[in-house]
Amino acid sequence: MTPQADEASCYTATVVKPDLAASIQRTLQQLSPEKQEALRDFAEFLLQQTRAESRHEAARERFIARFIDSPIKLPEFTPLTRHDLYRR
Repeated sequence: MTPQADEASCYTATVVKPDLAASIQRTLQQLSPEKQEALRDFAEFLLQQTRAESRHEAARERFIARFIDSPIKLPEFTPLTRHDLYRR
């Protein structure tokens, strides 16, 4: 398995509709090789951006889970009562 395949396997696979894939392929065939390359580069950019967003979301979820599992404890902290809060 290639590193790209390993990396891609950790993300939810998206099913491409056959009619969409055929439409994209017809459009690509009408473009010059330079434009095809530019479009491929753009698709790779979008994929990298999606992967970065997924990693960021996963990191955020891990942080929240870690905080919930072991909250910060402040021994000298006394929470305010509702009465004290409204008095201020």
